[in-house]
Amino acid sequence: MTKLYLDIDGVLLTKRLTKPADNVAQFIEYLTANFECFWLTTHCKGSERTALQYLEQFLDAHVIEQLERVKPTMWTTMKTEAL
Repeated sequence: MTKLYLDIDGVLLTKRLTKPADNVAQFIEYLTANFECFWLTTHCKGSERTALQYLEQFLDAHVIEQLERVKPTMWTTMKTEAL
């Protein structure tokens, strides 16, 4: 399965006025069904729980449930270390 690396800010949430991006539920459903997904965000450096806790304030519970399939990555300085 093809790997996909997922950011939060500016992808799942808008950059300004932090709110869910348009059609984010459908987007997440498609991604988690068709790719092996990994977090690549400052909200997750080794533990997917921190990313999910952050997103819980913006997304519905069923969307968070789908995001539980996204695996964590570990990086220190630059996101490219996780690739």
